[in-house]
Amino acid sequence: MDRPVGVVGAELTAREAEVLALLRQRLSNGEIAEQLVVSVRTVESHVSALLRKLGAEDRRALARLAGPAPPVGTHPPQPSPLPTPLTPFVGRVHELDALAAAVGRDRLVTATGPGGVGKTRLALAVAHRLAAEHRDGAVFVDLVAVVDPTLVTAAVADAVGVPERAGASREQALLAALGGRELLLVVDNCEHLLDGVRACVERILTACPSVRVLATSRIRLMLAFERVFAVPGLSTGGSDDGADGGDAVALFTARMSAAGAAEPATARERATVRGICRALDGMALAIELAAARVPGLGLDGLSGALDAHLPLLSVRGRGDGRHRSLRAAIDWSYALLTDDEREALRAAAVFAARFDADALAAVTGRPRADVLDALGRLADWNLVSVRAGSPTRYRVLETIRQYAAELHRDNDNDNDSDGDEGVRLRAAHLGWVRERLSALMRAVREGDARDEDAWCAAVDAVLDDARAAMSWAGADPSRHPAAVELADLLGAVSYQRGHPGEAQRSHEWAAALAGTAAERHHRLRLAAGAAATRNVGEEAVALLERAAGVTDDPDLAACDLATAAMYPLRCSGIMGGAVPADLAPGLLERARRTSRGGPAASATIAMAEGWAPGATAHSRAHTDAALALAEAAGDPLLRNMVLDQLIVVELADRDLAAALAALRARLELLAPLPVDALTGFEFYDATHMACHLNLAVGDLPAARRYADAVAALPFYREERHIGLGRRAEVDTMAGDFAGALARGRSMERDWARAGRPVASNLAVGAYCVATAHAVLGDADQHRHWVAITDGLLGTSNTGAGRDGGWRPTLDALADLHAGRPEAATQRLSADLVGDHWDNANSILWLPWYAALWVESAVLAGRPDALDRVEPAAHAARANPVALAIIERAAAIAAGDPSRLPALVGRFADAGCPYQAARTTLLARSAAR
Repeated sequence: MDRPVGVVGAELTAREAEVLALLRQRLSNGEIAEQLVVSVRTVESHVSALLRKLGAEDRRALARLAGPAPPVGTHPPQPSPLPTPLTPFVGRVHELDALAAAVGRDRLVTATGPGGVGKTRLALAVAHRLAAEHRDGAVFVDLVAVVDPTLVTAAVADAVGVPERAGASREQALLAALGGRELLLVVDNCEHLLDGVRACVERILTACPSVRVLATSRIRLMLAFERVFAVPGLSTGGSDDGADGGDAVALFTARMSAAGAAEPATARERATVRGICRALDGMALAIELAAARVPGLGLDGLSGALDAHLPLLSVRGRGDGRHRSLRAAIDWSYALLTDDEREALRAAAVFAARFDADALAAVTGRPRADVLDALGRLADWNLVSVRAGSPTRYRVLETIRQYAAELHRDNDNDNDSDGDEGVRLRAAHLGWVRERLSALMRAVREGDARDEDAWCAAVDAVLDDARAAMSWAGADPSRHPAAVELADLLGAVSYQRGHPGEAQRSHEWAAALAGTAAERHHRLRLAAGAAATRNVGEEAVALLERAAGVTDDPDLAACDLATAAMYPLRCSGIMGGAVPADLAPGLLERARRTSRGGPAASATIAMAEGWAPGATAHSRAHTDAALALAEAAGDPLLRNMVLDQLIVVELADRDLAAALAALRARLELLAPLPVDALTGFEFYDATHMACHLNLAVGDLPAARRYADAVAALPFYREERHIGLGRRAEVDTMAGDFAGALARGRSMERDWARAGRPVASNLAVGAYCVATAHAVLGDADQHRHWVAITDGLLGTSNTGAGRDGGWRPTLDALADLHAGRPEAATQRLSADLVGDHWDNANSILWLPWYAALWVESAVLAGRPDALDRVEPAAHAARANPVALAIIERAAAIAAGDPSRLPALVGRFADAGCPYQAARTTLLARSAAR
């Protein structure tokens, strides 16, 4: 999420901080746009904002403010994401020192105390002090807007900057990302989510030895290793004249002065201030509320009003005296408000996150100008905080929000047909959330979400309120239809935002509340699709089994079971571990028994059977029959799945042209379909295959387009490294090594942000970056990227591609560039036939391998060099670039360099300038 971060005294968004870090590397706007996968215009707007916020004259000044550039290949540390308070921290020197010392001694410290005592400000002050002592700084996690204990981990991950990650839970991604970091994690407002906070904090501290946690809560977390720090009220001093008024008087004086009142000048005035602070028990929030009233009431008037109000209202409080004093101060401040200010405050309290004037106007039904006027006055009285921006956003202080929520329960509006004002406001809030989410989805459907950053920011601004509205509606069966509708919208928007995990949770939640079997079935299918997109196939299978169990239609259940069987057969890599041998056969057998023989069920079962091992199922005849059944069923998504089988069959026959034709048919079927949870996995798989197949046949421009299309898939907004890896492959084979390095920088940054997960499908892209470094002569970075490749492959898969395929091909490319043809020949020792080419992924590299297999032999002077030309040309017959490399090698072997100049243009026309330049060099060498 685009959360605010503190940088050199200014409040920046996370995206602005990323732009600032890249400016530090002296990158142009175009290079920054490329790395962040945004438009140049978006980068320009962020640079303008940075110049304004940081008071810098130009880009060079911004780069200096950002600090020195990190060494090449390292992951630049992000600025500490700590909020910058709008008012200075006053006093509490002893408490600040003591709490900082406690955090230095113990890995979990909980600052406890009643609401309004100042826990958050003290914790933030400690975090700002200690951030520099932790290599990765400090991170602030605000739990105020979180309504579900199960979402605590997601809130922490958002604050740390860990996105949802394919193939892993949010907790796994968070722990992986924090495992190597040394930072202070400030978790604020824990008291309403104790179970979730306990579980999350305990796992972090167990798995991440260099992370410390400072929590704030009204009560302790009750963890065995927790150190509790009780935050006292502000000291009120000891002298009768108020000269030594302590921190409370200092705070009161600072705030009354900021409000426009003159500071107390006489002993009598100082004594009055001290008496007010004592009456308020040193409660920081109560003191700030009271001080804001001094310009209107004067010190004597304020003291008299409090004297009359406090004894009357303190009996209503619960708990210790400080709680009662705070409640009394808030009661008193509320009593001084006008009716429209009170109404605005009560309505504002329904928002879980920051809101703007338009949002509050929608909830209250009042004109925007009236709402804006009331908000300005509430801000003057310190009852709401203000964040400048476009638009200006407001937030009700948490203690005040809870107070207003109590008023919802106490106040019945006689003119309200619904009776309870709280219900009316919550319902209006739900309607506002529904309209915001609907508008965001309309923008996607109608193509009006072209400003990606603005659309994502709008989504992020409403997510917390959407969750809160869902929770409220879900608590009452009479509101379940509205809750389900809202959950559907949240699921759809979250999926487009790049949060398929949240989409899955929303659809599962909606399924639990849906009123009919058909409604439950549809939402479980959506949840299963989101799970597949996340590469958690075991969850997709379980959800499809649940879907089969709720439907009354046997054929629909058979489709669910057969689709569930498809995942372990077709894409076992997303299953998260060893797949039981009987899983897919058992699911298929259940599908056959359940089916009533309808077209869709028959076709889906045939599709799943086509992925099963064995000559009968995994054959052209079976695939053709399954394709005919899918066409009869009239389901384009199902036909697309069977065409994917046909691609695999064609690759097994080493017919790249036929495989490409099947792929194009697949893409045509998908083109008119919406990208959503039901289709997303197929869109990714087809686009990913399009990049690989076009690279295999030497269509480099098309391969680039599809690599960029992978990165642009909406559900992977937070995992751009998936597409960047594909683009690095294309850039390297085209000889755009600088481009490959640029993709590599972004890829490593995003991979590190995701916690450096094992992701074997990205290993080829990483090795391509390693190859680019080797070609450019940077041995250190080559070793660095080889290590990244091994990390992506994991310990069980480090031998991937060693005999035939990408690894020897890329190593030979670097050897040939360096003038080491004999070394290249040794790397390409495998023949063009054999078991090492049985894998479809290896076959995709066969044309490039074959071309270099010939070239290395020719340049090394191998006696069998010319004998290699014919089999290599057959293997590379669908790839014009590889064929041109083979033709070049044959010309050199035949002693006929006059044929080479004509090849320069062919390479250039194919989008391969490196091979064009290499041909010119080889022609000169051969002519000597």
